[in-house]
Amino acid sequence: MQYACKMHSMMRAKLDKLDNEQIDNASKIPELWCPDHEILVKDFAAACIFEKSEQRPYILLEKSPYRPKGINNSDMAGMQCSFVALFLLCPQSIGVHNATDEDIEAFCYLWRCYGYCLGMEDEYNFCRGSLEEIKQRTRDLYQYWLLPNFKDITPEWEHMTRCLVESVNNIPLIYMPYKVMTLISTDILNLNMSNLYKSLSYSEWIAHKVWT
Repeated sequence: MQYACKMHSMMRAKLDKLDNEQIDNASKIPELWCPDHEILVKDFAAACIFEKSEQRPYILLEKSPYRPKGINNSDMAGMQCSFVALFLLCPQSIGVHNATDEDIEAFCYLWRCYGYCLGMEDEYNFCRGSLEEIKQRTRDLYQYWLLPNFKDITPEWEHMTRCLVESVNNIPLIYMPYKVMTLISTDILNLNMSNLYKSLSYSEWIAHKVWT
């Protein structure tokens, strides 16, 4: 935890020395790895609910000279959610069986403590409150924030998620194609990705059957 705090502090200090244009230039990926971008955009556009402008404040922030830098409480809360969401809403889908409410509440408390140790203000801690409050907060974030913003994913989004997923294939005896992981994830979110499914190769189709 101390190491994570140190890394966060180093990143904040580095970003504070740069203006927004310098940050954008340094963040550009020269060779994007996004062969399925058009298919993903097509499926997400059809599957995701229509968004409202207030559900996409980051679009306004991108054009603002007062765009926040570094890691703030909102970023940290979103990261907490990414670690607890599936465990809260669909534990069996990720291999967690027979977990009691007490077990899940303890898991959330662990992540609440992580947030505290990393400097989060308690009012912004995603895992604060009762178990039911955390579950509802997770449902709200998925419904009103996550899903609407899938409608216009960028090539950079596919590149980053692809790098994350494909790295798993470096583990011996593991075969998890990017398309398969995407289908498993979107199935959990009840999103119909028909075009992506149709684009599976034979080996990817077999992997999908094995993993599901």
